[in-house]
Amino acid sequence: RSVQVLKREAGLDRFLAVTAPGFDTGDMPDLLATLGANLSAEGRYGLLVGSKAEETLTRNLALQWHLFAVDGYDGGVLPTADFVRFQSLFLPAEEVAEDGRLGEHLADVPSKSLLALAGIGLVVRDRLGDVWLDGVYYDLGLSFRPEPGQEATIPLPDFPATTAVGLVLEAGDDGGQTEVAVEFVEEGGNAMRVGITVTGGSARALLPDGGIIEGRTIEGEAGLYHLVLPLDRAAFLTEIRVEAGEDEAPVLRGLSLINSEAGASVPVLLSPNGEMEAVHYGDVKIYRYRETLPRAYFTSCVLAVPDAQRALATLAEGTVDPRETTVLVTDGDSSCAGAGVSGETRVLSYEPERVAVEVEAPGAGYLVLTDSFYPGWAAEVDGEPSAIVRANYLFRGVAVDAGRHRVEFTYRPSGWRWGLGLSLVTLAGLVMAVLLAIWALHRR
Repeated sequence: RSVQVLKREAGLDRFLAVTAPGFDTGDMPDLLATLGANLSAEGRYGLLVGSKAEETLTRNLALQWHLFAVDGYDGGVLPTADFVRFQSLFLPAEEVAEDGRLGEHLADVPSKSLLALAGIGLVVRDRLGDVWLDGVYYDLGLSFRPEPGQEATIPLPDFPATTAVGLVLEAGDDGGQTEVAVEFVEEGGNAMRVGITVTGGSARALLPDGGIIEGRTIEGEAGLYHLVLPLDRAAFLTEIRVEAGEDEAPVLRGLSLINSEAGASVPVLLSPNGEMEAVHYGDVKIYRYRETLPRAYFTSCVLAVPDAQRALATLAEGTVDPRETTVLVTDGDSSCAGAGVSGETRVLSYEPERVAVEVEAPGAGYLVLTDSFYPGWAAEVDGEPSAIVRANYLFRGVAVDAGRHRVEFTYRPSGWRWGLGLSLVTLAGLVMAVLLAIWALHRR
């Protein structure tokens, strides 16, 4: 189940569930066969909803399993007004959820820079948009369109005997002719190069021997075409290289390696250079994003802005890559003294009201903790108090000098101190009252 995979893979990374409410769970027939006779129609419906909620860890279920959901409720990203405004980076303004839940309002996986910004290392997706064609499963969860003149490499899973490669493609936005060259590279370096042309009404591939493979439309999927490209022999493919010409290229929507003799296949996630990989296929899919920002990191490249509103507007412009530059709300100056996110950080302890981080800073910069900037948090660097500044609008940053440092964040709300003081005064009053009562008894 997805919980076990997330527990194994997540660590301190957050996950984001992007799922539609209509997906079904594969083990539902078994559950109904076991329990259905003892359940009413309402009970069977509740079982279905509960199973789907468990697979996607909706609402507060992540808390039960000690996992970190980007939707909050975990002490890291809270469903505050700031978080609601933060969602405007992911959603159109009219679709921002005031209840703080982001994943239920997303139709697709956010951009890689936004995933990194929120510290999202794992994405949970349903399989409603995927297709089975001629008994082969195609994961359409990610698409890839190379830019004109771009070359990209897509690593492949271990599948030692590929006899054909299946592709799902989509024409360009205007339906005009688009072209792309694809090379299937096998172990040892040999490669088969195929030229593919897609228009608004057809798709075809030109093979190395001059043969032509015609694609076919996919029922119920307007604008998508299916091509199966046979290899001249079974081969162990290691990667696929995609090269676009100077004109617009078609969209690659799905890819699978096929062994037609064994009736076996494996889906390939269309992620150039392996930035994302599929770690689970079950009732839902789980992708790992390798380049996300960790829970704590050091940066020497900062862009200073005067207030939180300007920080959010700067991030919304999309010109700042949070993997390279951190937007800080500070009176200081912008600087980029190094390679952006660098150095070494290690989370020593992570508790709801206390986080300790060790950082090895190659120069002056900031330790960023991707937990909510929120009143009541205090920071110490090597035992000395240090100011917390807003980092990337929602998170916490603390200035550090070059060298090894221990940074501790502790939740010390002013209301708690007032409450403690009041409790001590009350306790002292009670003790005094008891002592007076005892003294009065002895006077009698």
